Amino acid sequence: MSGLNVNAERDLETQRLSGSRPAKSGIKISSEEVDRAVWLVVWMVFSSAVVIYNKWLFSTGGFPYPLALTSMHMTCCFLVFGSIRNFAPAKIRLAIMPDADVETPWPIYIKNFLPISVFYACTLGAGNLAYLYSSVAFVQMLKPMNCIFASLAAFAVGMDPATNSHLIIVSVIAFGIFVATHNAAHFSTTGCVLQMFSSFSEGLRLAMVQLVTTSGMKLDPVTTVYHFSFATAVLLICACYATEWHTMDLSKLISPWAIVVNCVMAVVLNVLVAHVIKKTSAVTFALSGIIKDIGIIVASSLLFMTPITRLMMYGYTVSVSGLCMFKAYKDNLTVFKELGFIGGMKVAIHAMTGRPGTVMI
Repeated sequence: MSGLNVNAERDLETQRLSGSRPAKSGIKISSEEVDRAVWLVVWMVFSSAVVIYNKWLFSTGGFPYPLALTSMHMTCCFLVFGSIRNFAPAKIRLAIMPDADVETPWPIYIKNFLPISVFYACTLGAGNLAYLYSSVAFVQMLKPMNCIFASLAAFAVGMDPATNSHLIIVSVIAFGIFVATHNAAHFSTTGCVLQMFSSFSEGLRLAMVQLVTTSGMKLDPVTTVYHFSFATAVLLICACYATEWHTMDLSKLISPWAIVVNCVMAVVLNVLVAHVIKKTSAVTFALSGIIKDIGIIVASSLLFMTPITRLMMYGYTVSVSGLCMFKAYKDNLTVFKELGFIGGMKVAIHAMTGRPGTVMI
């Protein structure tokens, strides 16, 4: 879950993307870099565990109610973070929620936070419903669509220019997703439609977040989740009541503690996300997310015995390559505008490999 704004430190990976040359002396790994790496690994493992745990609850754990589970996640986030904001000692409160004391007037909340909460509820609800009908691997291979819809939404609201390079990269991602999902061993139309709707909502949410951020509203990730969580929980509870409540049967639930542990993990994951972004950077966080998704695909296919075809992996590789291109494009927008797609990619690759003679703008 992402916040309205992330004031992350510039780390080694970000500096290399900016064109700095590698040091001539031998490679030295500082304790700070080790600390960053450890937190990244912890976040990737924990986040993967939550996704797989959710799927297990839906399929084997006896709780096939994604909307109810997601509404409980958001309710727990609101209660826990609200308690920290209002009752925790100042030292603890500011360590977890640095912007907890920032007041948000109701007009600003209704104008900025409420629409984002609606899109967030749609993203979480539809995204978790997709796991009822599709394998974890299939849903994860559809996740790069978030970038496509976010780009289209940014074009629509005028936040990003629709350059040829941007359109080429979006097309590469779309082609990879098509190949990966079209050749899935167990294709689910319902799961595909739900995840597409989730990605569409996420794209609109990200565009709204970008608009709000540029208007001067800046909050840390945990405080942002706190502001989103109440309205999101209410919307998800309403959706749960309309679709799941009357058919809910808890007789097959393995244990109530399975849900309690799951909700605790969801809250901890939000804190981990904020801490990892603060420790590393938004750049490293985004690129590590790709590695995490690959790990989820492999782990889920082994745990749930989900077959993955060779063409699925080829297609996913293409879409992931498109995501990496998109990251290089966003970091070097001026270069791509001046040199075009091929010229911009050459400069970006030279900068990332540390070759001399390249200047990043």
